[in-house]
Amino acid sequence: MPKKGIVHTIIHSFESLNRHISYSILRLFLRNKPHTVPLDGNKIHRVLLFRYDAIGDMAVTTAAIDLLHKKLPSVKVDVLASEYNCHIIRHNNQFNSIFIYNKSFISHLKLLREIRKNKYDAVFCFVLFKTTYAGLLANMLAGRNASKITILFQNRKKLYDVFFNVHIHLERDKCTMAELQARMLCDVFGWEYEKEKLIMDIPLGDENIEHANDFLTTRSILPSSPFIAFNISAGREYREFSVEKNIEIVQHFTIRFPNVPIVIIAMDRDVHKAIAIKQGISDSICEVFNSKDILDVCAIVKSSKMVVSPDTSLVHIASAYKKPTVAFYSQMTTYIYEWMPFNVPYRALVAPDKKEIEYIPTQDCYNAVCSLWSETKK
Repeated sequence: MPKKGIVHTIIHSFESLNRHISYSILRLFLRNKPHTVPLDGNKIHRVLLFRYDAIGDMAVTTAAIDLLHKKLPSVKVDVLASEYNCHIIRHNNQFNSIFIYNKSFISHLKLLREIRKNKYDAVFCFVLFKTTYAGLLANMLAGRNASKITILFQNRKKLYDVFFNVHIHLERDKCTMAELQARMLCDVFGWEYEKEKLIMDIPLGDENIEHANDFLTTRSILPSSPFIAFNISAGREYREFSVEKNIEIVQHFTIRFPNVPIVIIAMDRDVHKAIAIKQGISDSICEVFNSKDILDVCAIVKSSKMVVSPDTSLVHIASAYKKPTVAFYSQMTTYIYEWMPFNVPYRALVAPDKKEIEYIPTQDCYNAVCSLWSETKK
């Protein structure tokens, strides 16, 4: 065995042994007894959801929130959100309380003081990474008697039994994340799963609608006019097109559909790229939109006819507003299918061989945009 392989094996074995010892010690203190599902909804009075990650993750979770609210309308639902995604639900009245978590020591102490007194009956760990950490947090905030629920990780179930007393068996990457979380709820409470009744929703404030309308009207785009929201930002370079490729995609579309306005959406750091794209496109209505308020961006999406975006939150925001979507993916992201558009007409293009989305053939990109646009106009 190569030296590097031996060292890796030794380190892995040590980490595994250390984990088992640590979990054995924790088991003595936490004493989580298995809970039987389905849980009795009549005995559930307050629920805490873990969703302290990205904006798109919170967007897809609104379907599960709506389902829980409709099935158990008297239950108080709280959410542990991140500083990034809390804004997208600030007008959602289906939540009883929104707690912000930033992973600092001070935040831990504040949450312990504010949350533990609520005596939760169930905690749903919708954050599916760093599961040990989520399990510890669930026990800190909800205590021993609450049902602490996660998806089943078969190869680590014996370890995770320390933290969770309900493991729901669901196969990954067979449905979108919105559906996965709804199925999780249905399995926990014994409800019939009905995909067609799932509703994602991102309520807006009047100021967000006014901001979007002002932007569109001052640029000769009526809010009722059909336009495309073309997002260029994704937060990761491997999930973003170059300026040149974006120009090619948009220019080809505008040649085929010369009267359709394009609103380019960009993060702060990408505004200069959006301006370069606009300048590179001739003979078309093309404007750049940017806002620090994600709900302003949502308002633009809601007014659009169609959304084009890399794999990022805009894909799920588009689904919430029932907008046909063209989305671009890289296999460098795991569980691609879970992050596909939900319940809307769409085209999804995936880069070959675990490469960046830049490697998706340009012709395939603009063909997808043009074909879906034609389909929406029928």
